Amino acid sequence: LLALQDILGSDAEAIELASRVLRVKGQVVPVTGDDTQLIATYENGKTVLGEDEIDEPPKEHDLKMRITHLDSNPKAKINLKASKAIQSADMIILGPGDLYTSLLANIVVDGVAEAIQQSKARFIYISNLVTKMGQTYGFSAQDHVNEVTKYVGREPDVTLLNVGAIPKRLRDLYQDAEGAQIVKDDLPDDESVVRANVVAMQKFVKPSGDALVRSLLRHDADRLAEVLIGIIEKEY
Repeated sequence: LLALQDILGSDAEAIELASRVLRVKGQVVPVTGDDTQLIATYENGKTVLGEDEIDEPPKEHDLKMRITHLDSNPKAKINLKASKAIQSADMIILGPGDLYTSLLANIVVDGVAEAIQQSKARFIYISNLVTKMGQTYGFSAQDHVNEVTKYVGREPDVTLLNVGAIPKRLRDLYQDAEGAQIVKDDLPDDESVVRANVVAMQKFVKPSGDALVRSLLRHDADRLAEVLIGIIEKEY
């Protein structure tokens, strides 16, 4: 994508060409074309600029501090094509991914929350499997839902939560490597919550040469798709 962006001079055109080359089904629409960065404010009043710094805070940063406000700097504006896609959708699915740097990063772009609020689509949130130091330390499932609702301005119609057992060796590995814990299920027992086994049993292994920090656990793509299709079929 970076190479195509340099050649074509446009993020949107790079994504469109990459989608054709990779034979992507459907459309990949960038939420904005503006040059912007994430900025996070924490409980102690400190601010951190940039996705990388939020994902991997400096050593002196208290990793147990919660983010009280996330925004884009400078303010970014929604891509008109993305706005139309959101408002005309039958279903909007948020997740899976890091709560602040992958999911809410899109929502803080001006116009995105409003588009979701105005859309008649069913709004589904896929809850995280584990907490993340520096972002969601100590978060329960309800804490995640509360943050989504706070930024979107609309409560998810359905929250999808994993209840599949995660092997102890993987839980211990996660705890030792990242200080993360399994997200506690404290959501209500009603139709707004779908509980299913959607966790992959294998530890994620990075390709050689990948320098980024990656999560060790993943949602199982096939199981997740099956559950989502079940929700869609029930709704329609």
